[in-house]
Amino acid sequence: MPEESLVVVRDGDVEKWACLACPGGCGKMIALSLNPSRRPKWHVTLDFWNRPTLKPSVHQLNECGCHFWITNGTIDWYPGRRRTNSRGAI
Repeated sequence: MPEESLVVVRDGDVEKWACLACPGGCGKMIALSLNPSRRPKWHVTLDFWNRPTLKPSVHQLNECGCHFWITNGTIDWYPGRRRTNSRGAI
């Protein structure tokens, strides 16, 4: 999977997971549940140019500790939670 990609895993018409490489630079793969009956859960939408928006925010609880949102393909960092070698777009 390309480093700057957010991939939605589907089973037929059902969205299951949103997967992306951590933009904080730790190298971890993040898999977020899109299943509406599970907690926690996220929701992905695409704008006219197919840029993803992911809600709610993602907070890595590992050594990376980054906290961010993805809005229209741009990574919006929670104040104080951005690593120096991090990316700014998906």
